[in-house]
Amino acid sequence: MSSSTEGKRSQQTEDSRITFGGRELSARGVTVSSQNEIVVADNFNKRIQVYNVKGVFLRNFSTEDKYPIDVSVDRNGHLWVIWSLFHESVYKYEPGISQFQTDGRKLAEFDGRITGTEYWFAITYTGIVMDSQSDNIIVTGGQQGIGDNWRVWVYRPNGSLVRRFGHRNMRLPTSVAVDNEGNIFIADGRLLIIYKYDKNGRYLFDFDDKGTGTRFVFHFKGVCVDNLGQVIVTNADNNRVEMFTRNGTHIRTIANVSKLGYVATGKDGQLVVVNPSDDTVTIFPSY
Repeated sequence: MSSSTEGKRSQQTEDSRITFGGRELSARGVTVSSQNEIVVADNFNKRIQVYNVKGVFLRNFSTEDKYPIDVSVDRNGHLWVIWSLFHESVYKYEPGISQFQTDGRKLAEFDGRITGTEYWFAITYTGIVMDSQSDNIIVTGGQQGIGDNWRVWVYRPNGSLVRRFGHRNMRLPTSVAVDNEGNIFIADGRLLIIYKYDKNGRYLFDFDDKGTGTRFVFHFKGVCVDNLGQVIVTNADNNRVEMFTRNGTHIRTIANVSKLGYVATGKDGQLVVVNPSDDTVTIFPSY
């Protein structure tokens, strides 16, 4: 693509963006369903918010006393939400996972104690993605304050643990994505790299922007994989959304949004990004 063509496309995208949210929303994780509904984890308000691709509010439902962090959708259209539950007796947050229908009816739930660690109360979940090929639930998180032991957990829908893994240098996995071959991409917000693992949790490689001549990504926050297998990464420091190949080669900058967080793409080419600083969600009809 020529620079003039790319510039024209970026301008068209910028002009057609839709932003919603604000004081009534505590936006964290986001996903786009197969029905093209935008689903947002409304953290402080303890609920899930659902919008159409024009940003129009459709419905919401409560997560009870749990603070939702991130959300993903499985191949049956059900929502999976990672959350934190505050335990006043130990003054700690317990992590867990819930499955909901899109109307908010709870189907399943399991908590952080299933990890088998005595430090379950210290675990913080940060990202979730559903692998539509295996139906596995892939979650990032760690035991902050206990050796900064960050890792990836893979669960079955019944809550049984399949495996857990992580790179020895992993410091702060902030988001997770999976491609149609089951490869797993982890954004590390402290080391500023993306890890790639195969479907069995075997480390393949990691990538950043070294060797490109320009530092494209300074702070990874959100990562997703679109329908073409392209890896989309948000850059919280320079307010850019970047596109990479699945092999880690930088393709181009696809959008500019301030103070970026989680990111998702829709089946019709929409790009959805969250700004957790001002609790807004921005929709780009195309990228």
